[in-house]
Amino acid sequence: MRSTKEKGTGLGFMVSKKIIENHSGEVHIKSEWNKGTTLEIRLPVTKGAVEASAKLRS
Repeated sequence: MRSTKEKGTGLGFMVSKKIIENHSGEVHIKSEWNKGTTLEIRLPVTKGAVEASAKLRS
C-alpha cells in the first residue's frame, strides 16, 4: 500500500503502532532504497480468537 499524500504527519502509523503494542503485538519494518518498505505486524493468538475462528468454520 502506498500513501497518496506528498506530505503527512505520520500520525496514522504512530496511532496504529500504539494500538498493536497495547495488544502485545510487534511491528517490524524493513526498508530498501529504491525498492520500498515492508511492515510486518505480529499479534498474539488468544484462546478466544481460536475459538471464534473455529465457530466461523463450522
